[in-house]
Amino acid sequence: MLGAEVHPDSSVSARCHSTSVLTHTPEHSHDGACNDSGRSTLKRTSFHRTLFCIHPPTSLMSHHHTTMDAFEYNANPARVIFGHGTLQNLSSELQRLNVSSSILLSGPRQASQTEHLKSIFNGKIAGIFNEAKMHTPVHVTEKALAYTLDHKADSIISIGGGSAIGLGKAVSIRTGLPHICIPTTYAGSEMTSHLGETSEGRKTTRSDPKILPGTVIYDVDLTMTLPTALSATSGVNAIAHAGTSNLHPVCLAQPKLTPSPRSRIPLRP
Repeated sequence: MLGAEVHPDSSVSARCHSTSVLTHTPEHSHDGACNDSGRSTLKRTSFHRTLFCIHPPTSLMSHHHTTMDAFEYNANPARVIFGHGTLQNLSSELQRLNVSSSILLSGPRQASQTEHLKSIFNGKIAGIFNEAKMHTPVHVTEKALAYTLDHKADSIISIGGGSAIGLGKAVSIRTGLPHICIPTTYAGSEMTSHLGETSEGRKTTRSDPKILPGTVIYDVDLTMTLPTALSATSGVNAIAHAGTSNLHPVCLAQPKLTPSPRSRIPLRP
């Protein structure tokens, strides 16, 4: 191992392996020319190789063991249906939940998609609400809530991006109705138990396991009609959500490994 530095506390084990190879070498006379017969000889060459196994320093391991803090982690339960044409599984999902009168929620741009869902149910739905807006304004939620109660819906189906899914979350947590969401972008809101709402220009966020949608249907075909520019911005938004989630106070409170002063192995914070 050229250029490798082994820490004094490291335990190193070595194993030697002998390997032999056959090399094709022409026979030469003392003056460097090939012999008259032009024959070549096979010469067996042996060499040894040594494999080093380096184990972490015991001082480093013991230090981490003594500074590690305990924590608890609760995984979010979610049912995900993914694939091409999975939208056709929507009727069976409603049967599984034992519901039959759904309210369809979306934004104005997804009006055609809610009409398609209506055709899947042969028109047997509670109603359609196409007024979802960005950042889930409370006044829009209250309007959708009143519409849901007036039409005696027993379930919620949201289709679209983060605005529609956020509205579905807001109505579901207020009514206790099961929520099935059908994302058409890469917002990622469908996989979290967080709800952000705006009122009078101020945004508040809360978290509750009941906010998490019960079923998420990813139909790949629905993303094929997404405009290229929107697909790009939505994808970058998903990456941003993944990165900023590590800045949440809960994540920042998780234990971190602190390298030992004697350690030569850098640890990422």
